[in-house]
Amino acid sequence: MKKVNLSNFNEVENLKLRVYNRVITLYNTSKSEGKEVGEEYLAQFDEHERQQMYLMTEYIKFHGLEKVTQELVLKTEPTAPQEEEHVDVEEEVLEVVSDVEE
Repeated sequence: MKKVNLSNFNEVENLKLRVYNRVITLYNTSKSEGKEVGEEYLAQFDEHERQQMYLMTEYIKFHGLEKVTQELVLKTEPTAPQEEEHVDVEEEVLEVVSDVEE
């Protein structure tokens, strides 16, 4: 298995932003390096942190990645009212989360 050294974002004081960063890192890592590396990244977190990541994944699925990114990272509101966007986050992330929790 390929060893990848990835941040756990513990230095980020804002809880929502910390969890968002972890979810995005998990998704990108699983996509680019494979499910095993994603599972390895996820394994460093305790059960509570993994639950936070699962909830953030669901939040992103419901509100859409762009809106959540604006809310947490860019801290800007959309200039015009936008229709709620329901985005399917890749099932791979949910599979990685559920596999590690079992």
